[in-house]
Amino acid sequence: MNQREQGIAPLPEYDRAEPFAAAFMEHEGEHPYIQMTKAHCASWKHSAAHIGQTELLVGVPRPRRVVGSTIYAGLTFDFALYDALVHNGADSAALRQIRDYFADGHITNELIHQKKELEGVGLDFSIGCGPGFQGHMVIDYKKLLCKGVSGLRAEIEAAMEGENKAPNNRPFYESLLLLCDNITDLCLKYAEKARELAAVATGGRSAELAETARICRKISLFAPEGFAEALQLYWFAFLLDNSDDAGRLDCILHRFYESDIEKGLITRPQAKVLFVDLWYKMRQTSTWGVVLGGQTEDGADASNELTYLCLEVTAELRLTNPAVSLRVSEKTPDRLWRAAMGCISSGGGMPALINDPAVIGAFLADGIPEVHARDYAVGGCIEYQISGKSNFGGEDGGINLAKCLELALNDGVCALTGRRLGPSTGDPATFESFEQFYGAYKKQAEWAAGRIMRGCNIGQEIKSQQGAKIFRSLLLDDCIKRGLDCEGGGALYGNGQILTNGIIVVADSLCALKYLVFEQKAMTIAQLLEALKDNWAGHEEMRLQIASRAPRFGNHDVRADQMAAGVAGHIFAFFKRHKTYRGGHYTGLVVYFSRQKIYGELTGATPDGRRAGDVLEDSIGPWPGRDTNGPTAMLSSAAGIPQTLAAGGVVLNLKLAPYNFSSDEQTEKSIALVKSYFGMGGQHVQITVADADDLKQAMLEPEKYRHLIVRVGGYADYFTRLDRTLQESILLRAEY
Repeated sequence: MNQREQGIAPLPEYDRAEPFAAAFMEHEGEHPYIQMTKAHCASWKHSAAHIGQTELLVGVPRPRRVVGSTIYAGLTFDFALYDALVHNGADSAALRQIRDYFADGHITNELIHQKKELEGVGLDFSIGCGPGFQGHMVIDYKKLLCKGVSGLRAEIEAAMEGENKAPNNRPFYESLLLLCDNITDLCLKYAEKARELAAVATGGRSAELAETARICRKISLFAPEGFAEALQLYWFAFLLDNSDDAGRLDCILHRFYESDIEKGLITRPQAKVLFVDLWYKMRQTSTWGVVLGGQTEDGADASNELTYLCLEVTAELRLTNPAVSLRVSEKTPDRLWRAAMGCISSGGGMPALINDPAVIGAFLADGIPEVHARDYAVGGCIEYQISGKSNFGGEDGGINLAKCLELALNDGVCALTGRRLGPSTGDPATFESFEQFYGAYKKQAEWAAGRIMRGCNIGQEIKSQQGAKIFRSLLLDDCIKRGLDCEGGGALYGNGQILTNGIIVVADSLCALKYLVFEQKAMTIAQLLEALKDNWAGHEEMRLQIASRAPRFGNHDVRADQMAAGVAGHIFAFFKRHKTYRGGHYTGLVVYFSRQKIYGELTGATPDGRRAGDVLEDSIGPWPGRDTNGPTAMLSSAAGIPQTLAAGGVVLNLKLAPYNFSSDEQTEKSIALVKSYFGMGGQHVQITVADADDLKQAMLEPEKYRHLIVRVGGYADYFTRLDRTLQESILLRAEY
């Protein structure tokens, strides 16, 4: 495997060219879609083709450049790269000309910021952000592989002459035709590079390169017929889409694999080598969202031989990317469950397990037809998308509910800075009931969420006006039919996703207030506020009292579970009442990445006993260390969250010791544990397999544990690469 990794073409370095900037400036005055598309095409045209010494799958991303466009930020200017180039003696006059041009009202995020300021919807980052990433999406790879570039062109040309041939649609369609040329040009560039290398190579490598040249020439216009052809066109589309989400890989490629197997044109080991190349390339590009298994459009089990092959490669390579997930249901074969658990127990933290009935049910509740809901995939960490038919933001923005709670405790004032960040909701010391305080919290949360969603809509609007996601509109229904880009109403489904942080910290805090302050009167709210102001210093007895007497989420305590369900249900329902610019409504999303640390650092002490700056919970599970009644109780609590209201995705991090996979019997028990959670309506489980002792030793001797991979908050990473705060949070979860 290492020999194949060494033979993969490395990522290209900065080539001292700025073709995107040059083309964008050259075409100033043309329609924004045309201007953006020509700049995009120029950036690829002037990027060299690189082919590794042994790779069978070819293609590398564009070099990093000062000016470019990304799927999440639109038109960007890399100030760090610019400063480094000027510092190292680059042509500063030419670079300054580029800087001056793009700093003057072109950079997407600056335009968004200016409009947010104009409309007065700015928000302190500690409370949340809108827009946020706004990038992940799963394009229609199947359509491209079915029609080929020539078939796409024919569809666009037919639409231009159909009901959408009004003049205001023409720039959009012309842009899509330019992007078809872009795909063709990239294929032909690599065909020529492979031909050149084949002419000087020897032995079997010459034949391999000649075959690569043939494949690239064919797929430059025509639909692929064989497995290698389909995988190569898929990879080129993936690169042109900014190397984001891989989609349902086993389903996309299976018919090509099966056909080649039947014809004797490929063997399983040969297909595996191609997937090894793909995995290493996806590791280079930090790829998200390889989704396996699941259901077909008619509800049958969709797993196939490529499902097992992908799990096999994942287990053997043990990479942090691509992020692999497996969709499961009652139709999933026992063999596949065991293969997945074998892969997980290898220590790579993959695949994440996704419960089809729960996720499809959430989509149905959002009004999406079942035939489309069954074809969902993953964008980013776990942000669910309908393959080739949805633009759900992935994610649009985020909210820190724990900060909203802090503001309710301080009449809208930040406990860390003393600055007013939210509206005045009253002095809690004067509140006479828990309901009065809960109402103040809800006002803070709704105020923040409203501003976040308005900011998200501004981001969608500006990115649509600029044509920031024009390539994605080429391969997303119904953009061609409607004559609209995917951010401006072209996507068949245009909902939005708001990443929701702090549900459990808020629930545990509200339990402390309800039961110890207002009902049992074990302390006054004034005393509690004083303890929070002092960050619990000098109030340890009160803190321990809360820890021992207040209900805690994660223990199947109906009081805490109902509180958490109420907190989540309130904000999820509030999201759904608000419309996106792209033509849908917002929905909840619970995946943290590393925001449990970032938002935790920006949040003061909370009534649950958490100190200022401590992490928030890392998933829909309990705050680290607070579940003391075993995994079954913890899973029951997590399943009580109304996950049907959160079609964006709800992740649960689960820690299991290696012992749980030490025999067939133990593995079956682990499978039964996950199935029990899924049977209660849980959407998604990510499993870390590691002993607490191993984690402790890894913190002491990181050089000996560089191989140790853990699930963090929606993604996998090497444990020794995480900062101390996240390591301690994961260790605390492991110890319990």
